Amino acid sequence: FTPLSIPPTRLDPIRLGEDGWRARYYQNKLNIDESEIDSYRKRVAGEYLIGISWVLLYYYQGCVSWSWYYPFHYSPFASDCNLVQSIDVDWPKTFNPFRPFEQLMSVLPESSKYLLPVCYHDLITSHDSPIIDFYPTNFVIDLNGKFQEWQGVALLPFIDETRLLKFMTLNLKLSPEEELLNSIGDNYLFLRESHNLGETILANAPLLGLGAYVGISDLNYANLFGEVLELKSVQRSSPDVASLKDEDKINISSPVVVVKFRDPVYPDNTIFLSKLLKGSKYFLISY
Repeated sequence: FTPLSIPPTRLDPIRLGEDGWRARYYQNKLNIDESEIDSYRKRVAGEYLIGISWVLLYYYQGCVSWSWYYPFHYSPFASDCNLVQSIDVDWPKTFNPFRPFEQLMSVLPESSKYLLPVCYHDLITSHDSPIIDFYPTNFVIDLNGKFQEWQGVALLPFIDETRLLKFMTLNLKLSPEEELLNSIGDNYLFLRESHNLGETILANAPLLGLGAYVGISDLNYANLFGEVLELKSVQRSSPDVASLKDEDKINISSPVVVVKFRDPVYPDNTIFLSKLLKGSKYFLISY
């Protein structure tokens, strides 16, 4: 791809501090017609505040939506957030994350198509592709006051999830191996057998084979939170592997315990408090 940079040395079109700076910002950065600026200011600020809500929910309760995105390349002015008195957000009740290939098709440029199965290449490169507009080979990077391209704003089109998924599944066949690579499977925890938790899991192997996840804390282990299921294997020996420093072979003989793992599951209305845990030690540093 060929990014076309807007240099910071160009005369600043916004000229903050001069009369009309707000209108010039929305006209130049968000391509909003002057007659619609007032209504768009509230819309942009509202979407931005929804984004802040998404982030807070993500960290304190979990991902509330896999499909929401901020639909602008630039943020509003902080002062414009005063225009929003309240927001009612109807997050989707059912949602799923993209599968691996869908995620890659959403973020990779044409030059990285080799990371995807061959059956998807035409969707990214062919002029006849129904989603070729997702993969422009020429686009603008607005340095936006910065001096390096990686610091700029890449003015790329937003992905239309519905169109992307529609054409990714249309008459395209994946091999069995590719189907496996494109699946969302279980998480696994790998432990050395001599590790305290490894020993604990081995001692409770019958309990883990009953088909229900067991809380690690219920196994009288307090240093890791989560749930485990189904002891998969204990590898009693492993092949020689090449050293990172030279061609010599080294032997790794530590047996490995492998179990399915998932994060703790909490009710949807659970709120995680932002505070130090009881017994935490901290220092206040003054400058």
